[in-house]
Amino acid sequence: MTRVEFLRRLVELGAFSIGDFVLSSGARSPYYLDMRRVMSDPWTFRWAIDQYSQLLNDLDYDVIAGVECGSVPFSSALGYALMRPALYVRKRPKEHGTRSLVEGRAFPGQRVVIIDDVLTTGKSVADAAAALRNAGLDARAAIVFVDREQCGRENLKRVGIEVRSVYTVTRLVEEMHDLGLIGPYERDRVLGYVAESKSTCV
Repeated sequence: MTRVEFLRRLVELGAFSIGDFVLSSGARSPYYLDMRRVMSDPWTFRWAIDQYSQLLNDLDYDVIAGVECGSVPFSSALGYALMRPALYVRKRPKEHGTRSLVEGRAFPGQRVVIIDDVLTTGKSVADAAAALRNAGLDARAAIVFVDREQCGRENLKRVGIEVRSVYTVTRLVEEMHDLGLIGPYERDRVLGYVAESKSTCV
């Protein structure tokens, strides 16, 4: 699969939509990214995993960690493909069993790279990093597929997490526009939203 084919599939799968959406934070957005839909198409899913893998090439890490629940399929597939241990971090502990936030086997001092699908404010990654660190692990980097450019990268830098992304949303919509997948109005609407979001980052 080529990059062009991947972008077309994002639209066909409904993984990228233009409209009026409410995010988990309660904020409104003129577009929505649902990377869970990528899992529905094996070829698209494989291409996404390959892109994550490339960003991991020069990182020193021992363990891959997903964030409940959207990125767990990606982190699990990466662990399998790269023959690295994988675990995941819960948003809240279970009410039974070990009641652990970190699910999987890891050892104190191991270096962990966090995998997430979409980065917005960075809160879910920051919370995952805190849970991993509380478990004695060394969390210093995060790989995300799309950075929405809403201060997530800046917020995570403050807590010692380096962020790498396959796409920024700016690059994503520019490439989609160039391919005729979205029109100039849709592109400008998203880019205006991104610019407004960036202006609040300090």
